[in-house]
Amino acid sequence: MSVLGEKNIKGKLIVTLENDDEWKKCGAFCVRFYKDSEEEIIIVDDYFPVLGSGEWAFVKGGHDGKELWPMVLEKAYAKMYGSYNFIEAGKVQYALADMTAGFPE
Repeated sequence: MSVLGEKNIKGKLIVTLENDDEWKKCGAFCVRFYKDSEEEIIIVDDYFPVLGSGEWAFVKGGHDGKELWPMVLEKAYAKMYGSYNFIEAGKVQYALADMTAGFPE
């Protein structure tokens, strides 16, 4: 996600986080990916995995680790591929292609 930059990657969220009222009403987010160059919309809820200590289990966004958009994007990407296990240790070029409709090299 950091390769594309915060501004570009936040554009993947169809329902933006800047309008808090919009997503708080339904507790769901729509995220746009391009799997095999075909647009695919993934809908995820606002429940995120946590560790026993109460900390977020996976990605943490922002300098304080409390930004929501990286967790939304990661959860949607994991859903598209079936689980968090399937995206662990993946190839960066394929993830970039899924996010931009580009061609991996």
